[in-house]
Amino acid sequence: MTAVDRTAGDGRPATWAAHATALWAFVFAVFHIYWALGGHFGLGDGDNVDLSFKNAGFLVYDLVVAGLCVWGTVISLALVRQAWQEWVLGTVGRVAAAVRVRPSWRTAAPLWILTVSAWIATVLLIARGVLGTLPQSVTGQTNEKVFGVAHPSTYTIWSSRVVEGYFLLGGLLFALTLLHYYRGLRSR
Repeated sequence: MTAVDRTAGDGRPATWAAHATALWAFVFAVFHIYWALGGHFGLGDGDNVDLSFKNAGFLVYDLVVAGLCVWGTVISLALVRQAWQEWVLGTVGRVAAAVRVRPSWRTAAPLWILTVSAWIATVLLIARGVLGTLPQSVTGQTNEKVFGVAHPSTYTIWSSRVVEGYFLLGGLLFALTLLHYYRGLRSR
């Protein structure tokens, strides 16, 4: 059986998809931190790029998204690595008990926290990637609304296409991670 097959030889889920998902999420977190600090690479050169960095909301948005990406890195690995799973669920459980959100989670949070998080990431990323790649004639958006200029540069258009593709890739990777996770459960 190869690494791409359903499970590793001992019934554990194959881990290549989870590792690719973790790398995807980590890279996206790094980019969002870079953008939060004022970087422009990958965002194009339209007028709305410069305006967004003058808005404190953009900083908060990027830092929140970076945090979500770090969570995505952690959950993708926790779904296929028992040690990660125990650490994550234990930490989440202790924090939830400490702030009195769920006192019954003193020792560990339930596993569904990880799977539901991965499902949410899958759906949102695929939806964002698909909707972002639809032609403007379908969405009703104009170049001016999307890019901040009526005639965007080639760099801006390609930056947008790469970002939309990256969203779609992330959604597909999360879906594959879940597929391998559930196949691993079934083979036990």
